[in-house]
Amino acid sequence: MVVEQVYIFLWSVLIGAIMGVVFDFFRALRRKGNTRNIVVYLQDIVFWLIVAVIIITSSFILNNGDLRGYMLIGYLLGALLYMLLFSYYIKGAFSLILDI
Repeated sequence: MVVEQVYIFLWSVLIGAIMGVVFDFFRALRRKGNTRNIVVYLQDIVFWLIVAVIIITSSFILNNGDLRGYMLIGYLLGALLYMLLFSYYIKGAFSLILDI
């Protein structure tokens, strides 16, 4: 039982990092273009819809639809670790891709 929860937690950390990548993609889009407020609002809505789908889908795949507190902590920890360790490089890569 505990081993399964650790497994789910580690997957949640990875999924949180994936959500960080999605966040950086939208950040790179905003920095490349001169976006108006309405475009920013629409991008925010799309981002949160993507994150909601990721969380709901992962909870069904990992834990039969049960969303547990340790999964939420894993999502947050994964996003935080991604932002601290990899965000600078991935954001730069997205900027290079969008320049092309």
